[in-house]
Amino acid sequence: GVAFDGRTDEELAQSLGLFVKYLPIRSQFEAGLRFSELLTQLIQSTREASEWQECFAWDTATAKTDFFSFTFTFVEPSHEYSSGDLTCSVSMEHGCLERFKVDLSCVVSSDFLRADFHYDAALMKETDIKRLAEQFHTLLQSVIANPEAEIDALEIVGETERDYLVRMLNDSAKDFDQPNLIHRLVAEQAARTPDAIAVVFEDQQLTYRELDA
Repeated sequence: GVAFDGRTDEELAQSLGLFVKYLPIRSQFEAGLRFSELLTQLIQSTREASEWQECFAWDTATAKTDFFSFTFTFVEPSHEYSSGDLTCSVSMEHGCLERFKVDLSCVVSSDFLRADFHYDAALMKETDIKRLAEQFHTLLQSVIANPEAEIDALEIVGETERDYLVRMLNDSAKDFDQPNLIHRLVAEQAARTPDAIAVVFEDQQLTYRELDA
């Protein structure tokens, strides 16, 4: 879901209180879809959702579905407040009353974008969130480098995860002792249980004695 301020009436514009509500945003990922087209689709969906935010309730929407609530909050640059020689501005902001499993909170500053992942520690492991954060960082770099790329061509696997997938998972080399060669293992088993069945194929079978002959 995407966060909306909940202040749909003019009278609420300057009111204090937690009016923020998260609304689900529908997206369609099709073959050949470019990131710029997806971004346009999301902007339009967000505008449409804002018009009916007062009518939405999570309890009703998720009552009959297995819903994974991944929420997103985007905060525009805050104003600077000055008093004499002192100037202050908000660099981090987060507040949420809705239940979620993972929340990505982004705050825009004058010269950088701060992104924080908040998550339900009862459902998610810290290692999973760290990997997700690295994938998000890699995706942003890929989008910045080529915003017109098709979404299935964008990079998402970071260097740490790529090293794990390519090098560590493929590090399967193993030294076998010479005495453990297959024909010697068969001979040893034949000496222990010569009449035991060793090989079966359809209606034919061989004992270890016959296999070692």
